[in-house]
Amino acid sequence: EMQEQVQQHKAQWDQLVGRATDLESALEQWQAAYADIQQQLDASQASSAEAMRDKEAVEREKQRLAEQELQLTTAQADSQAARAELDAERRRAAELEQ
Repeated sequence: EMQEQVQQHKAQWDQLVGRATDLESALEQWQAAYADIQQQLDASQASSAEAMRDKEAVEREKQRLAEQELQLTTAQADSQAARAELDAERRRAAELEQ
């Protein structure tokens, strides 16, 4: 009977060792999967940060172009005013010559 109990205990021990081995294996697989997910998350965050920087750069460029457009519009208006003034001066000069 003692031998039977020893064999039962050994069988239970073997089951526990097998279960522990299975759990260790599952833990290693989970850790590998977690590391992979973390790596994907880091890559995604880096990609998002890059996209945000790109978006901010585009917005800055739009602002710069809008400012240049305003300067160009102002320069065109100034040029038209100067032309009108020059035309008026030419007319006055032509009138004085007559």
